[in-house]
Amino acid sequence: MAGLAVVTGATFSGVFQLGFVFDDAAYVVNNHHVRGGLTLEGLGWALTTFFFSNWHPLTWLSHMVDVELFALRPAGHHATSLILHTANGICLFGVLRALTGSTWRSATAAALFLVHPLRVESVAWVSERKDVLSVLLGLLTVAAYVAYVRKPHPLRYLPVVLALAAGLAAKPMLVTLPLALLLLDYWPLGRISRGVGAPRWRLMGHLLLEKLPLLALAAAGGAVAFVAQARGGSMLAETTLPLPARMENAVLAYARYLFKTLWPQGLSPWYPLPEGGPAVSEVRLAVAFLVVVTACCLSQLRRRPWLGVGWLWFVGTLVPVIGLVKIGLQAMADRYTYLPHVGLLTSLVWCCAECGGKAAGKAARQVAGAALVAALAAATLRQVPHWRDDAALYGHAVATVPGNWFMLYNLATTLEKKGSLAEAAALYEEALRLHPTDSYAHFNLAGILVKHGQTEAALAHYRAALHYRPGDPDTHHNLGVLLLSLGRRDEAASQFREALRLRPDHPQARLGLARALAGR
Repeated sequence: MAGLAVVTGATFSGVFQLGFVFDDAAYVVNNHHVRGGLTLEGLGWALTTFFFSNWHPLTWLSHMVDVELFALRPAGHHATSLILHTANGICLFGVLRALTGSTWRSATAAALFLVHPLRVESVAWVSERKDVLSVLLGLLTVAAYVAYVRKPHPLRYLPVVLALAAGLAAKPMLVTLPLALLLLDYWPLGRISRGVGAPRWRLMGHLLLEKLPLLALAAAGGAVAFVAQARGGSMLAETTLPLPARMENAVLAYARYLFKTLWPQGLSPWYPLPEGGPAVSEVRLAVAFLVVVTACCLSQLRRRPWLGVGWLWFVGTLVPVIGLVKIGLQAMADRYTYLPHVGLLTSLVWCCAECGGKAAGKAARQVAGAALVAALAAATLRQVPHWRDDAALYGHAVATVPGNWFMLYNLATTLEKKGSLAEAAALYEEALRLHPTDSYAHFNLAGILVKHGQTEAALAHYRAALHYRPGDPDTHHNLGVLLLSLGRRDEAASQFREALRLRPDHPQARLGLARALAGR
């Protein structure tokens, strides 16, 4: 365990030099509820808010505790995430060893999980505290479940329920965990094969009945998450992206997650959906690949049960975020592999150990495992510094993923704040070339064009922003200001009135309307 902690600390030592990036400003830095630290008012807010399209009160409370301890010094917040991540690896090692009795394989699986480059997003991004916290609680749920199975008693079942409830209150991605426990019933717990003479369907029925309280909790957590995402506007893609397109993206995402597990290069905090949809040949190839892998794993269920269990854990725990119910406009996200990798990496370690058992001795397998851990740790060491600030993060993403219009937009906003208006304008234009319907890029580019005196181009971009996001009062206000500066008072007054209709307490729009009317 100490070795796992040392390796993880060395691999992620760079996080203490990182700042707040991306959504951290909204989550922590500029969030007055979090900035106030741990208070009764903050507790009430955490329990009831759907801020940022999420309901995860325990995650909010962890951020508040960080503020109490470290104020807004980012190193302290990163330290908490790293401690939680390290605890996850140690907990995974303990659970696997308790389940299988194998120390070396369990340690190897935990080490691979801890140092894999796909972990960087969850550890280096303060806003993703929900990943490391929820999975820790999820692993504690598994540990409590193993203890219950070894010595069943209703009172020993209670910690399972409580740990899962806490995990769902940190991040609702744990909704699939009760079904994942069924996989553990098959291997390594062997609860399905124990009932000699009893029909398998009866055993399965008993195990499902046993999971009913957990399934009810998961259903409630999923319902709350659905409402939070819907109210926050994060499910806009549900209406703009038809189901067949979402299914195609889900198939491709599964294949890409597996590829990035085996070859973790070209990592980015955001992956765009392809404009016009993916190539049909690419989708067909991904479908064929997944069917073959699934068939191979399931065909080995009796001889090598870890293959099927690990693969189904990976596939099943990705379901909430694979995009069938579309949240946001990204194609996939590295952080989504945090829980799924628990099963997949365990399966790969057991497979390699079994397949290499005859051809290589124990010492050779241990050296190979250590070499793989070292290689992944080195890749993670190189990946962590990209998260030091917004400019570095967005610049790396733009250079890494072609056509990454959202990262181009974010890099442009960062440069605009620094006063590099010409560079920002060029990036906004490139982002719009790749994704013409981005209303925010139209809005920001219009503002820069106004400063450069290009009023006609600015008018066109403000109108485009309203076309793609018609209910935005700030765009109506800014368009009104520009029209007023051009002497088009009636048109300006119309824009100010619309801004006030949308937001009656918009003081700038009220002042603009007064000026437009006074000028008549």
